[in-house]
Amino acid sequence: MSVPRATITNDDPAKKCARVSAGAFDAALIHDMFEAFEEHADLASVSNAKIVSRAVKNIKEPAVVRWLRSDKERILKLSLDALKQELRALLLDPDWEAQVLRDIRHTHQEENQAFLVFYHRLCEFNRLLEDTSSYLTDDELRAHMRASMLDSTRTLYDEDAARLNALDDLTAWVKAVETVDKKRRKDEKERNDAIAAILAKQRQAPPAKRSRDDDDSRNPKKPRADENTRPQGSTDRPKPLDDAQRALLDANHGCRKCCRLFVFHRGYDNVCDFPKTNAKPITEKTVAAAKANLTAEQRTKLAAATKSATASKLAPVASVADPAPPQTAPVAATVPVQRNVSRSAAVAAVIEDYKDDGEWSSSDSENSDLSDRGPQYTPTPAPPTRAPRRSTSTSRV
Repeated sequence: MSVPRATITNDDPAKKCARVSAGAFDAALIHDMFEAFEEHADLASVSNAKIVSRAVKNIKEPAVVRWLRSDKERILKLSLDALKQELRALLLDPDWEAQVLRDIRHTHQEENQAFLVFYHRLCEFNRLLEDTSSYLTDDELRAHMRASMLDSTRTLYDEDAARLNALDDLTAWVKAVETVDKKRRKDEKERNDAIAAILAKQRQAPPAKRSRDDDDSRNPKKPRADENTRPQGSTDRPKPLDDAQRALLDANHGCRKCCRLFVFHRGYDNVCDFPKTNAKPITEKTVAAAKANLTAEQRTKLAAATKSATASKLAPVASVADPAPPQTAPVAATVPVQRNVSRSAAVAAVIEDYKDDGEWSSSDSENSDLSDRGPQYTPTPAPPTRAPRRSTSTSRV
């Protein structure tokens, strides 16, 4: 839990010495505390011995009370400045000077801040370092202010740098720079006022109204603003071809895309573009005029196309031969089943019957007339017309 900062009570400095409560001490508090002690000493005409005694007794911080009890005789003989150094060492951090110097280095002139305010703020930090080796001299303070001023102030400073740098006194130099900074603030105020006036005028102006019909981008029936030079109703698309025009183009080697006759290409070849909107329609007169003005190359292509079309019309249609009837395999003769006869004997009897009958000829087949149709037709042999002879063998299995 943080300790609250100590407070200074200085109601009547001419009669009473300032009182300091218990709490946290910093460099600024100790500086203000000793300024109050010095003010009481001047107004009440108090000697050094008495002011030190009153000051130490009016500090209610427990650490100071214990310190006074431990070495009271020596402390009461100190001067006011020596007492200040003793209390700094007792109540502040060992690196308090470095912390104050860090605050000075981080102090810059802010936007919309007068240079004189920036100077007084630096002096407030620098006065905390009085009676120390870290206290900034006038030259060091001027160098820091020169480096930490606004860019716009530095620009005006550089325009009159010869005169300003020649000023040795810090107070005179600060006043001269403050005059330059006033000009900077005046210019910025005029610029900001002009911008604010323009914005206010724009906010007060009524919004411009435009009917939906006058908006060319929303009305497809009207040309856009960049097409006002074109006649009303004109479009970039040509009129579609009717059936008669397509028939004339197809019959005269034309193209339905570019709508030209005797060009010997098609639209899907992608070798042409669409015609202009003022292209003439394709009629019989147009075809006759195109034929009369054919070039030598067009005549050559037309003659070749006509010759090719005539040859294709006179070419005979190739005849297709009748398909061959399906061939049938010879039907095996029915072998009668002989009971009480061995299998080998029955087979031998059948073979003997075929040997006696001889080989079959084309005259034995019902399809003998197929042999006259050509060599590609081979007659299928017919089965024997006569039943095999029954075997007289009486062998038993």
